[in-house]
Amino acid sequence: EGAVQIGDPLADLPPPRLADYPDGQCGPGGVITSSSNEVGCTFNTDVTLNEGTYYGGWIIKNGVTITLNPGMYIIAGNGIKIAGTGAIASVAGGTGPAPVMIFNTDGPTCPPNPCQDKITFSTQSSIDLSPIASGPYKGILLWNDGNGSNPSAEVDLLGGTDLNIGGTVYSPKGLVKVDGGGTAAGNAAIQIISWQWDVGGSSGLDMPYDPAGLYHFDSKGLVR
Repeated sequence: EGAVQIGDPLADLPPPRLADYPDGQCGPGGVITSSSNEVGCTFNTDVTLNEGTYYGGWIIKNGVTITLNPGMYIIAGNGIKIAGTGAIASVAGGTGPAPVMIFNTDGPTCPPNPCQDKITFSTQSSIDLSPIASGPYKGILLWNDGNGSNPSAEVDLLGGTDLNIGGTVYSPKGLVKVDGGGTAAGNAAIQIISWQWDVGGSSGLDMPYDPAGLYHFDSKGLVR
């Protein structure tokens, strides 16, 4: 009673700008997406990606593993979709999840070209991600733009065998679903900031608290 109402605790944090990051390339030798070539990436084979702005989103086909090097990944239109046994992992130096942040927003010519869409990390395999480790976004893993054309775009973090993620998931006007699934739920050391959320696990979901790996706030209060 009498607590300060702070509303959206990240409302004043400026989002990353598309032009501040290199054009996203769909793997070595692959298509380079750009503001004038919003074709997105469809992955049919395993590939390692570098940070950048990916104009037109990602489609990860069945049985494909995407490895992310450390850095910022901006999905500018069409979101991310993983099918079947597709998997997403982040590796630094060959071992363990690398620090990354995924920002989901519109493409620069939306509409009619690619607009903000849902993030679907729904796979029969595993999801291994940890949050960006430095800078103004330190501790944030995934940010679904609340000022985009589709701010209620759903964020699904559904790992069929292992859900090994950490950091803050921020979707101020959308639904976030987290489910460990499978026989080994893995660890989900996360902080969820969203309009709605659904957390479960068909076998079990371990969510340890690690303040060092989450976004830190300057104040405390009621948010809704």
